[in-house]
Amino acid sequence: MNDDAWDAVVASLRQGGDVEEMVAAAKRLEREVTLADLPRLLVLLDDPSFVVREAAAFPLAYLVGPKSLRDLLGAELRGTREGLDNDTVDAAIAEVLALDKGGARAELTTLSRDSNPAVALAAQGWLERL
Repeated sequence: MNDDAWDAVVASLRQGGDVEEMVAAAKRLEREVTLADLPRLLVLLDDPSFVVREAAAFPLAYLVGPKSLRDLLGAELRGTREGLDNDTVDAAIAEVLALDKGGARAELTTLSRDSNPAVALAAQGWLERL
């Protein structure tokens, strides 16, 4: 996605007043991102706004599959700390599991031994769902 399109999508996600505009921006993000946008998606996944983080979840999941799980689990943990329901991030994680069960199992198994106990516990929880 070129810089102007990216900036427009992010501005629409952050504007906060028009829900339809935010949904359209999230759909555009999912439809138009490429692997070249991966670094920018990871920045969005760490955004202060949960709306922006959730908008980045599915595009990231579709772009890199099971390799996105570490970052998605991090967003899930942050949302939990903030008292959010994580519905979209959780749905993106579930989508990764559904699309590549074997790859997801391998990645989650590795993450279940992560040095960060919160990541390890979250990975174990998702492994139990497979």
